[in-house]
Amino acid sequence: MKWFIVDYEIPIFGKDSETVLATDKETARSIALFEIAKKNGVKEHEIEIFSCKIIQS
Repeated sequence: MKWFIVDYEIPIFGKDSETVLATDKETARSIALFEIAKKNGVKEHEIEIFSCKIIQS
């Protein structure tokens, strides 16, 4: 498992980042989408992810 930092933007709320623990980038993006949507009360299609980087192995 690796730690990923996922940078995203929601049009009304602006830019932010989410840190997730996942096995690969695609899984990290999926987990982050779910968590961000739940935390901000928006739908997943309203979230634009523009960066997903490994920060620690």
